[in-house]
Amino acid sequence: MTSLTSLSDGDTYADIRLGETFIVSVDRSEDALTIRVFHPDEPETAIGEHCLDLSPDGANDETTVGAHTGTDPITSSDLALG
Repeated sequence: MTSLTSLSDGDTYADIRLGETFIVSVDRSEDALTIRVFHPDEPETAIGEHCLDLSPDGANDETTVGAHTGTDPITSSDLALG
């Protein structure tokens, strides 16, 4: 079963832990969101990062968010929040 825990240190928008697997950190500044993925064995080093520009000036720039779906995706009915 996958569990979801959300933490905040005041500077980080959200820290999401998916069971004992990966840690997802979402930081928000005035004009950007930065999403980082960490492995629990090395939580000080991001294994993936994406920055999304939220500024009105960047509205027409390339702001593509990539998505990766594994071979066995979890649907909302499979996700147990706790």
